[in-house]
Amino acid sequence: MDVCRLLEVELERSCGGRVPDGWGRDPSLCLYVDLVDVVRDVRRLDARSDGVLAALVRRSPTDEWVASLVVVALLPLALARCRKGRAQVDELIGELAIAIGEAAIEGLEPSQRRVANCLLDRA
Repeated sequence: MDVCRLLEVELERSCGGRVPDGWGRDPSLCLYVDLVDVVRDVRRLDARSDGVLAALVRRSPTDEWVASLVVVALLPLALARCRKGRAQVDELIGELAIAIGEAAIEGLEPSQRRVANCLLDRA
């Protein structure tokens, strides 16, 4: 079983696929009920995706599994960037988790680019 599938299983086990109650206070996250919908919208790579990703990064210090959710959501984009095979994907996943933590502390730098791309570039 690969790392990302393990993350998906752990997310499902930890929260039953439902978003935490505390998300209702965040304007970018309050409309979500299921994590599947969050992942779908992050993968859209549009303005909504940017808002959701920024909100998730802000929450990552207090929500222990937010980094896993972001990694799962960004997996297709990460895979598209990895041309050297499985080892590169595994390395990028680890670096992405670190980049999410750093962005939570330091903030996301202003950019004209999509938040997903900025996070992957940082990784």
